[in-house]
Amino acid sequence: MCIRDSFNSTPVFLSNPPRSFIGLDIGTSAIKMVEIIDRGKRTDLSAFSYTKLPEPYTVPSAFSTMNLDDWTHIIKDALDKGQFSSDIVIASLPNSTVFTTTITQPNISDNELEQSVRFAASRIVPTNLEEMTIIWSKEGKTEPLIPLTDTDNTANTKTGPATNEDSQSAPPISVFVAAIPKSIIAWYQDLASRLDLELSALELSSFSLRRLTTGNAKSTILLCDIDTLETTFHIINRGAIELTYLHDYGSQNCVSSLINTTNLDPNTAKDLITGSKKHRLNYSIPQASINIAFEPILKEAKRISDKFEQLNQKPISQTMLLGQGAQAYSLRTLWAQKMNHQTTLANPWRGLSLAPQLDERLKNQGPLFAQAVCLAQHHLTM
Repeated sequence: MCIRDSFNSTPVFLSNPPRSFIGLDIGTSAIKMVEIIDRGKRTDLSAFSYTKLPEPYTVPSAFSTMNLDDWTHIIKDALDKGQFSSDIVIASLPNSTVFTTTITQPNISDNELEQSVRFAASRIVPTNLEEMTIIWSKEGKTEPLIPLTDTDNTANTKTGPATNEDSQSAPPISVFVAAIPKSIIAWYQDLASRLDLELSALELSSFSLRRLTTGNAKSTILLCDIDTLETTFHIINRGAIELTYLHDYGSQNCVSSLINTTNLDPNTAKDLITGSKKHRLNYSIPQASINIAFEPILKEAKRISDKFEQLNQKPISQTMLLGQGAQAYSLRTLWAQKMNHQTTLANPWRGLSLAPQLDERLKNQGPLFAQAVCLAQHHLTM
């Protein structure tokens, strides 16, 4: 799902190859960026950056409480230190600010479906539609384009659902709907302008992250993104977005739980949840403490998965873990046991060429940079 600067569905690329793009992922406590270069026969990862946000702003409301000048300074400094060269950026919309749902609609023409979806949105979106941009996708498969110009997309919300005689015999379809605050779109536009970057697209995390599932076209996969303050679940069925759900519990909560149930110091507990595996060789942690730390996430994942399988009669065969807490001590084994899923770590580096100096630093950081890499690949997978 993306936002671009025209109604034309034809991708706009740089005029002179090779093309390069920056993926910008602003999380609840850190900013991750990568730059990729499309050289035709291969795609190179040329730069990356990981920047922790100031402690006072590690909250979901950071977009509204942190001065835009501060954001600009932090990101510009990261771009300079990381030696980024591209001037085209694709950014992710924060999950906590976007309302998403899947609705059932009659199988009618796109024009009629547009009217019907907007009527439905007027009833289910829990905010004033005049302040939102509504986008939708049949079966959650295609990425609907939204102009970055200010347009009135709240029209036809009071005329009632569209009907078509031909649709009476056709089976209904599912439609993925998202409502995005116009203020967030304007915020990203202003940020890109201050950074002298072209904001080429904005994407919902579910539509960018589904690029991780390429090669699993016939499977139903649960993506679990464990960020610092929240965990986002995405269910991808045969490449289509079926569900996106935000749970207010993240790796920071897991660290606190581990401290409370053990005698570990905070730094050691944090390392066990978010740190590198090579630092864990001397740790001896009761498995029960890890179980307790991740119980809220596993319980929610189980509830969502069971409900989806019951409603759709489609088994979820795999979980892919990403984010700050994806490589927590023994989590993959625990997840596989509790969920009865094949459990893997996100590997966004597949298909990319990494310079030797980058390969050693990044090869074990795939789950952390997955979102940023998927964003940077936006124009390469259209």
